[in-house]
Amino acid sequence: MNRIGQSSPAFCHLPIAETAERISQDKFQVWEIFGEGGHFLPLQEKVFSKVLPSHSFEPQLHAPISDNNIGSLNPRAWELAVATHEETFAAAARLGIERVTLHPGNHSPLSRGHYGKLHELTRQALRRLDTVALELGVTLCLENMALGWAFETVSMDQLLDLTQGTEISYCLDVGHAHISKRLPEFSSYAERLTNVHLHDNKGVMDDHLTLGEGEVPWKETVRTLVNGGYRGTFVIESRDFASGRASQALLSGELRRSA
Repeated sequence: MNRIGQSSPAFCHLPIAETAERISQDKFQVWEIFGEGGHFLPLQEKVFSKVLPSHSFEPQLHAPISDNNIGSLNPRAWELAVATHEETFAAAARLGIERVTLHPGNHSPLSRGHYGKLHELTRQALRRLDTVALELGVTLCLENMALGWAFETVSMDQLLDLTQGTEISYCLDVGHAHISKRLPEFSSYAERLTNVHLHDNKGVMDDHLTLGEGEVPWKETVRTLVNGGYRGTFVIESRDFASGRASQALLSGELRRSA
């Protein structure tokens, strides 16, 4: 049966031990650590190494995204972004974290009108990161983004193109795909997904609402993915612990019905 995890950018401002304890108390099977702020692995590796072994959940990682653009047209910023990912992957491997989700490159004032350059720089970064991840034994999952944001990867074709010639797999963000009106397209690749992010919105903004508060057809999507062969984790990306717990209860019921 598919497992249920939790993640939230808000958690990276909380103490690591406190966050881990709450994840355990709420009986999540996976904690996808949002690896920046106070949870930036290269700086907090010692703390994580003490905290994680005392809990039964499996840790995953969301690579840092703030000021970290692997499609940057600024060569120094590009190199820093790639190196930061490499450093983060190495820390994850030492902690026994085997799955890392990452964002594609994103647009900036410099790249407007030069999307081909951004796309190619993102491809180059992913090839380099793929080599590092394979050496470390870490599985990378490239995430689809929401149409209208600064990120460039909103379709499955774009994900496939960027990862051609690599071992990088895919993370379906259901909320992003709903905003981009591409849920059926992504759902048809259920067997090739290795991670799923689940949250609700009203089709315009990436609100990260509790399941049932927006317009995302999450029940139908969960059934389609499970019936299509997806056996990975559904990571609830919540705004806070209470919202995550409410979504967990709804998702648990749907997974039981889909089993």
